[in-house]
Amino acid sequence: MQQEIDRVQRVAEWLDGAKQLIAEGMPEDAEMLLAKVFDAEPSNKRAGELKQEALKQRAERKRRLELIEKMQAARSLWTQQKYAECTEILTKLQKEYPEEDEIPRLLQTAREDQAEEERKQNLEKARTYWRRGVMRNAGRCSRSCRRRFPTIKKFPVCSNIWKKTRRISRNCKRS
Repeated sequence: MQQEIDRVQRVAEWLDGAKQLIAEGMPEDAEMLLAKVFDAEPSNKRAGELKQEALKQRAERKRRLELIEKMQAARSLWTQQKYAECTEILTKLQKEYPEEDEIPRLLQTAREDQAEEERKQNLEKARTYWRRGVMRNAGRCSRSCRRRFPTIKKFPVCSNIWKKTRRISRNCKRS
């Protein structure tokens, strides 16, 4: 009779300990105590519930760690100006973690930075064509630049190239 009382008391202590460990965020340690409970009482309902909580907590921790790792990778790509790869990762993360506020902010920033980089490259290309005297290509680049980035009101270099190219083209047609 005393052995049964001791066993019941041990099981109660293990269950309380497991519950405390889960509350403290240590599901692995809680699972070890719950294994002892299941050895002593294989059909203990409370132990089953606590085990589910521990498993859920572990899965959530794993999910959070994966998010942190992927966000670090995306930030690294962003700082390396690998915008396409960065936005690809962030787009997937946004679908996987729709509740995260930081993902859309970083995604928007990466897209804006990518657009700015494309704009600079396009303008530089137009300047290069202009310097080489390839007016038709300079005009195409400047028009492409204006179409691609219509929200930007002023493209001083782009507009100047486009205007000069049109003026030269008209003069060439008159000649």
